[in-house]
Amino acid sequence: MINAISNLLEGHTFYFDHVHLCPDEQIGYHSQSSWELSYIIVGSGKCRLGKNTYPFTSGEIVLLPPELPHGWIFNNKDVDADGKIENLTFVFNSTLLDRLASSFTELNESIQAMKNVNGALRFTERMAFPFRHILDEVAGKSEPMQLASLIYLLTSIAENMDKVNILGYIDKTTVAEKRLKEVKTYVNCNYKRDISIDMISKFAGMNRSAFCSFFRKAEGMTFINYLNSYRVDVACNLLNRKKDSIAEICYQSGFRDIPYFNRVFKRIKGVTPGEFRNNIRL
Repeated sequence: MINAISNLLEGHTFYFDHVHLCPDEQIGYHSQSSWELSYIIVGSGKCRLGKNTYPFTSGEIVLLPPELPHGWIFNNKDVDADGKIENLTFVFNSTLLDRLASSFTELNESIQAMKNVNGALRFTERMAFPFRHILDEVAGKSEPMQLASLIYLLTSIAENMDKVNILGYIDKTTVAEKRLKEVKTYVNCNYKRDISIDMISKFAGMNRSAFCSFFRKAEGMTFINYLNSYRVDVACNLLNRKKDSIAEICYQSGFRDIPYFNRVFKRIKGVTPGEFRNNIRL
C-alpha cells in the first residue's frame, strides 16, 4: 500500500479518489508518507488511529498527517443499496504545503502550524458542513479545479486550527528513526547490488524528493555519500584481511567502476586503496 500511494503521487503533488466498494475491500491498517483528507459519504464504524480507536459515522471528515498508522473498519450493515460504502479522499504530499507557504507569505505561519500537528484532525460539524458541499462537487471537476478546491480546503483548515479535535497522536521521531534503520538495514543487505535513489525511495515508501530531504536531514549527508562511505568501509575490511586484488575488492564492496572506486576511496580515506593496504603492512 505504501508503495502504491507513492507511485500514484510520483510527479504530482496530489490525487483525488472516489471510493465505492464493499466494506471488507477497504484497505487495512497502514501508514504512508503523504497526507490524506477523507470524507465518509456512506458508512460508519471504527477508525484506528495510532494506538487508539474512535467511532465514526457518515458525514465525517478527517485529515490524516503523514506517518500516522490508520485503518477504517466499516460496519457491514451500514451500506448503500449496492451493499457498498462510499468516501471521497484527497491524498497529497508535504511538497504541496511547502509550495503554498513559499508562494503566499500570508499562509506561511498557518501552513507551518498545520504541518506541526502530531495527530489526525477531526472537524467539528460547523467546519465539516461547508466542506462536504465542496468535496461533493470535486469528483466531476478537472484536475486543475480539483487542486483549486484542495487549496481552499487546506487554507480554511490552517486558519481554523482552534476549531478541530486532534486524535491518534504519533511520535514522528520514532517513525523517522524506524525508517532510517530500515534503510540502513537494506544497505547492509544489498550493498553489493546496484542501489539507485529511485529504488531506495520506493523501498522507504517515499517519493524521490521527500526521501532525499529526509535522509540528508537525518544523516547530514546525501544517501549516495552514505552508500559510498559504507562500501569504502567494507573495502577497508577486505583490504585488511584478504589478499584479493584491488579490482576484485572494488567489485566485492559494491562498486562497479575501478577508477571511480579509487577516487571515492581516496576522498573518504585520504589515501588510495593500494596505499591503505601498504600502510597496514608497515
